[in-house]
Amino acid sequence: RLGPWLAEHTGDGRTGLDVIGHWGSGTGDVRALSLAAADGAAAYVDVTELLPDDERVLADWLADAERPKAMHDAKGALLALWARGWELAGLTSDTQLAAYLVRPDQRTFDLADLTVRYLKRELKVEGEEEVTDANQEALDFGDDDSGAKVATDSSMVRARAVIDLADALDAQIAERNGTSLLNGVELPLLRTLARMEKTGVAVDVEHLQTLE
Repeated sequence: RLGPWLAEHTGDGRTGLDVIGHWGSGTGDVRALSLAAADGAAAYVDVTELLPDDERVLADWLADAERPKAMHDAKGALLALWARGWELAGLTSDTQLAAYLVRPDQRTFDLADLTVRYLKRELKVEGEEEVTDANQEALDFGDDDSGAKVATDSSMVRARAVIDLADALDAQIAERNGTSLLNGVELPLLRTLARMEKTGVAVDVEHLQTLE
């Protein structure tokens, strides 16, 4: 199921990703993720329920640099993907970083605040039409009986906000001649910082004990 969906909806344009899981101290795990395609389709993927073939398809798609992707605050999610053994390539926008480059004086770069500021809409599910209207096809690859429909829809709404926000911020960054800064410095640095956090820091325990 997942392979045909990815082939049909992510061949052209960028895909917004929302990763659900936990991360910190250089590691983490992924429980689910949502994808919002440029053609308006959306999918929620419960990775704990994936069959081996679908898991391979998803891993290959995530690692495909030819499939452009956008995320919000991607560093933590990247750690979780790495911990599962998945690589992420093709990241063309981190909307948190992009918003900082556009307005570094802002106090918050939360996705909900940015959605209101730049897209003039709230980041919430108003009803079923929020993710299943004519412009957004919702496909759920998770467990329909899990009782988590609100969380599923909310994640797809976040993924849709990420892709729309990435487009809006790309235009504003270009107006400020900051595209090369985002692509050449900030996004590569994000990956470097994630690797540093994953690797950790070596310390001389005995020397620290003598200082104590």
